[in-house]
Amino acid sequence: MFGHDICGCLVSALLAAAGAVLPALVLLVVSRQLWKFRWSITRDRTCKLPLPQGSMGWPLVGETFHWLFQ
Repeated sequence: MFGHDICGCLVSALLAAAGAVLPALVLLVVSRQLWKFRWSITRDRTCKLPLPQGSMGWPLVGETFHWLFQ
């Protein structure tokens, strides 16, 4: 009888955990798919790399050193 109580408690805990994790996973998957859909519709297809002009170094450290030793 004691084992049956533990089993029921374990099943209840697993169902509660699944009830918490499953909606979060669904939300993550749906938001990712919506982001991909939005990106594919709004991006500029003529632009190969949508990057601004400038160096590809570290934005804060590299640019600061470049400015200091210029």
